[in-house]
Amino acid sequence: MGPRAQVGLAVAVLAWLPTAAGAWLDRMSDVEKAVYYDDEWLATLLDEGADPNGTGTLWYWDFGMSGVPLVEMAVGWSRSRTLALLLDRGADPNAGHALARAVARNPRAVRLLLERGAAVNAQDEAGRTPHGRHSVAELLRRNGGRK
Repeated sequence: MGPRAQVGLAVAVLAWLPTAAGAWLDRMSDVEKAVYYDDEWLATLLDEGADPNGTGTLWYWDFGMSGVPLVEMAVGWSRSRTLALLLDRGADPNAGHALARAVARNPRAVRLLLERGAAVNAQDEAGRTPHGRHSVAELLRRNGGRK
C-alpha cells in the first residue's frame, strides 16, 4: 500500500471511530461504562447496589462478547485498579476466563487474582489451564530466552 492509500485509510478510520464509539456507548450499561472508564463512578454504582459479579460485553473494536464477567472485562482492558475494586467488593476471582486473559496480557492482574483466590489450575471448556493456554514464557525459555 502506497503512502497516498495509507493516508486515505487513516482518514477513513478516523472518520469511523466516533460513530463506532458512539454505537458502543449506546449499547453499554452504566456499570459496563464505569468498568471501562471510571473507577470512582464504578465505586458509586457498587455502593448503590450494582453486582460486582455482574456481566457485560467485552468490546474489541466492533466485535463484542456478551455475558463476560466484569472482572474479566477489567482484565481484558488492562484495568488493574478496576479489577482490584471489583475484587474488594466481592467479585469472584474465578469468574469467566479472567486468569487466562490476565496471563496473556497483565502480570499485575495475575497477581491480584491469585492473591484473591483464583484457581491456578482451573480448566476452560477445552480442558486447558491458564498456564497451558498461554505458555509464552516457557516457549521463550525453550528458544533461548532468559529471565
